[in-house]
Amino acid sequence: MKMALIIAAVIAAIVATAALYVGFQHNAQMEFFDTQAGKIDYAPSLMTFGVWFAVIFLPIAGVAVLGSIVLRFTRQGRSN
Repeated sequence: MKMALIIAAVIAAIVATAALYVGFQHNAQMEFFDTQAGKIDYAPSLMTFGVWFAVIFLPIAGVAVLGSIVLRFTRQGRSN
């Protein structure tokens, strides 16, 4: 199960980074960075990354944990 959670975290980080990249490319209303001052606004950047990370990680982690529980119970049933 530990490996599944690591894989879920890596996948979520990749997707969240891609979403943040798209946000930086679009940069609607200079939400992520100010082109004139050259400063990054970290609050919306971290929020975008965090939301996408959670949206991807939580379902994958939920399936991994549920699968681990099911496997544990099926293995116990076979040994009895």
